[in-house]
Amino acid sequence: MEGKLSFVWLYLAFLCSFFLSIEAVASPPPSRRPSGGPWKEQPAGEGLIQDADYDRGAYGRYVTQTFRSASLTVPRLNMDMPFTNCNDGSYLFVTPRGEVVKEPLAAIYDATGSLIWTPTDHSGEVYNFEVQQYKGDSVLTFWGGDNGHGHGSGHYFMYDKHYNLIGKVNAVGGYGADLHSFTILPNDHALVTIYDKVGTDLAEVLGRPHPGKWMWDSMFQEINLETNELVFEWRASHHFAFSESYISTLPATESEPWDWFHINTVEKDEAGNYLISARHLRCVAYISRETGEVLWRLGGKRNSFNDLSNGQATHFVGQHDTHWDQGHRYITMFDNRADWQDEQEHVSKGKRIEIDLENMTAKLDTTFVHPKNIFAFSQGSYQTLPHGNVVLGYGYTGAMAEFSSNGTLLCDAYLQPSSRFSSGDVQSYRNLKFNWTGLPTTKPSMVLDNGTIYVSWLGSTEVRSWMLEDAVIPEGRLGPVTTFAKSGFETVFTIPEDLPLRQYIRIVALNKDSQDLSASDFIDVGDKATVFTEPPFEPDDDLNLEEQLQDLGALLGRSTVGSIPALESTALQTPGFGIIRSIASRGTLMIESLPSISSHFQTPVDKRQYNLDVDAHLPDPILSLGVLRSYDQNQT
Repeated sequence: MEGKLSFVWLYLAFLCSFFLSIEAVASPPPSRRPSGGPWKEQPAGEGLIQDADYDRGAYGRYVTQTFRSASLTVPRLNMDMPFTNCNDGSYLFVTPRGEVVKEPLAAIYDATGSLIWTPTDHSGEVYNFEVQQYKGDSVLTFWGGDNGHGHGSGHYFMYDKHYNLIGKVNAVGGYGADLHSFTILPNDHALVTIYDKVGTDLAEVLGRPHPGKWMWDSMFQEINLETNELVFEWRASHHFAFSESYISTLPATESEPWDWFHINTVEKDEAGNYLISARHLRCVAYISRETGEVLWRLGGKRNSFNDLSNGQATHFVGQHDTHWDQGHRYITMFDNRADWQDEQEHVSKGKRIEIDLENMTAKLDTTFVHPKNIFAFSQGSYQTLPHGNVVLGYGYTGAMAEFSSNGTLLCDAYLQPSSRFSSGDVQSYRNLKFNWTGLPTTKPSMVLDNGTIYVSWLGSTEVRSWMLEDAVIPEGRLGPVTTFAKSGFETVFTIPEDLPLRQYIRIVALNKDSQDLSASDFIDVGDKATVFTEPPFEPDDDLNLEEQLQDLGALLGRSTVGSIPALESTALQTPGFGIIRSIASRGTLMIESLPSISSHFQTPVDKRQYNLDVDAHLPDPILSLGVLRSYDQNQT
């Protein structure tokens, strides 16, 4: 039998009216990347490098960035010496706040200055953002609350690797947790600093006439996080003399109490004793776990050590973030060189001080000074990394820097223009680096606008690339279109005009081993972007039925066509509507649709037969298909 049919394709969308109930089963080729060149990719949200306009303030006092795929506003970093030079796989942890920061926040950045995560809910002022260990797992902790007078009252928030809030910690006994220090111990206890406003007759405690009646007393507690039970409590006024303070006693009113001590760090060593920093006493003290008494002081008016460095080891002003290093060999600190009462040489620095507890000597081992002589009037941090490098946070200025262990600057980053360092516009109490693995339970976020895709996944540290998939219906069989590298927080790329896409697309996040992590919601290409179409189908009288169906299959979306040996027919597998089988014989066209293709046909889910008299009025479904244009009755 020789037959000649002429076919014309009208519109792909009309096909839905005939095979509405049939699910897509076609599997597209593994890759459909066009051969005409690479995708147009560009990083979005990476840090700037040596941007002079940024530093002189041309972009504003607080340089922020927003994204298409996430409703976030975060600072844009500028780097003189990029942290990619110090890329050990860890991340930057900052808490921008200040005069021009409308919403203080905690934020994690990678070495390129690209955002990794920031909380989507507001916690007030934010301080002290870091990674700690709790019950054997890494957790994020930061303080959120109301601050004032250099300290605060709030809570410490704890998040797991999935960014679920697993704890909200306060002090015991009705006190508010202070912003300065929250340390989780190996036994899952925590150390928390506290500021207690106390009504006090200063004339009596000072032994001289004084109108003041109020002071802030510094405290710390050790708390069992599991039971919220108090393990240990210490109060400065019980163990230090008020005369040791360098800070003016005025006004000492209820609205402005005298902050005579100002605790800003506490840590516990293997012996069970506590190392604390008293900023307004300009000293570091070692506290007995048994009695709370002061075992010794480094610096201050009652210094216990013989300084072997001509005063450089024991003279510091307004210090922050003091720690033991290498057991009890060193004490490290950020020396602001300033407090509310005194300013020294206007250059803040990190100090590593060698301590000999047997001979009670102290010697300055290494100083860490930024070549720009950055001066942080308040706040600051000193962190020794596992490989020995040192990270300084210049709190009041919003800057951070990483040094080699011998004091050589390696990398730096700024949260505000360097020309504004003294303004307090953008501050960050501590700037630190940590290893972190973030595995969010949310989906990647994708926006499609005029043929350009914007994709991000807040909190994920494991994404290395993205895979674009498409389908005829969201519940149908998915097919990979192409993959492309993750770039910045928000990867931006433009879909090539010669790339055919089925109606629904989504993005899949892939890890370094190209394994699926999660997928975005579907986007309807027809609603959100230009619909990319094939050239119109042109019938050819010289083509046989199978060839014409094959051409039609191409228009239906990269279909697969195969002859069925048992029948004088042709089977067409479409990506959206299963298998369409047509049989033309003696003036009759029979069209069947089946749910899937296999070694043999299953029972048709839809079967329709039409007479093909040239004058016959074909039903609307066939007309909408546009399958037939003419039929030659003389052919059998």
